[in-house]
Amino acid sequence: MKKCIAFLMTCLLMFFSPVLTLASTNELDFYLEPYRQEEQRRIDEITNSENSAEWLNVERDNMPLSNGMMTIGHCLDCATIGVTVCAAEAKLVNEGYHRGFLGIRQTDCYAYYFESRGALMCPQCQRVLEQYGYHACWEIHKKCSYGDYDVCPMQVS
Repeated sequence: MKKCIAFLMTCLLMFFSPVLTLASTNELDFYLEPYRQEEQRRIDEITNSENSAEWLNVERDNMPLSNGMMTIGHCLDCATIGVTVCAAEAKLVNEGYHRGFLGIRQTDCYAYYFESRGALMCPQCQRVLEQYGYHACWEIHKKCSYGDYDVCPMQVS
């Protein structure tokens, strides 16, 4: 019976999902703010360290992503469609001088490349619906016009 109600709610939410998802994402943003601050603190710590090579591939959990994983795209507890969320771990995976236009010449810009894990989460009750692997998250360029930018593909990052 509970599954039937959840299915009917999902069908109804398909028509109203853009409005409900945008409204409920604010609650998720409030929940995720401390993790975003920790991610930014870690990025600053790595890029300002004397020897950033010691940080390569060092994993440090930030957001708890394993609290009752499910394999469907909507929450069975509150029948809300999930949103993809970045774990904000800022794992340094590569650093060095990058190539310029069309990859022809090497620039004098030293860049840092970060990855994080992701998950599909319920924006209402913060339940993890599905876990994803690592994805590109941040690129920090010290000298060139790229600057610091978020390359995260998740809906909430």
